[in-house]
Amino acid sequence: MAHFVYIIYSEKNNSFYAGQTVNVEERLKQHNLAYYTGAFTKRADDWMLFWKLQCETKDQAALIESHIKKMRNKNYYNNLKKYPGISEALLLKYKTREFGLKFRQLVRFLLLNLLSIFFRRKTGFLMAGY
Repeated sequence: MAHFVYIIYSEKNNSFYAGQTVNVEERLKQHNLAYYTGAFTKRADDWMLFWKLQCETKDQAALIESHIKKMRNKNYYNNLKKYPGISEALLLKYKTREFGLKFRQLVRFLLLNLLSIFFRRKTGFLMAGY
């Protein structure tokens, strides 16, 4: 299932909001109808889609959303829209990070198994959990 990161804009508030979802059109309706009572977007009802980016996974979308929210800069938001290369770079950056996390988990798993085998050969006992 595709996940999207999006930025919406309100002319009334002259403000941007970034989020992530699987259905951008439905989520935009929710923002305009103040579906979530305590939400920042409740302050306006004229939100319009400014930018969106399709991601490979929910985790990737969450990482990119977090990156964008940390920027909190209208110039950055405008540049995302103006220069597609920035979006492509974000996809690559957070794809690599996601891969890096999985790679580290794999290395840890292999090291623990090798230690377990070594310990078993030296002592004749199994390590706990192995």
